Amino acid sequence: MRYLSTKEIIKINAKVILRYSPGEMIGVKDANALDMAVKQLISQLDQHVIKEYADFFV
Repeated sequence: MRYLSTKEIIKINAKVILRYSPGEMIGVKDANALDMAVKQLISQLDQHVIKEYADFFV
């Protein structure tokens, strides 16, 4: 499974702002906080998938 990277999320955000709110500033207030949130979510999703596979084979 492939997850979006922080850079990809920032690019998507910029495109959405340009399309739907062109007067808004483009950028991320805290790229490190976004990166930590993305990595935490991926870790949680990976743990969930591993548990499901483990339950399947037990």
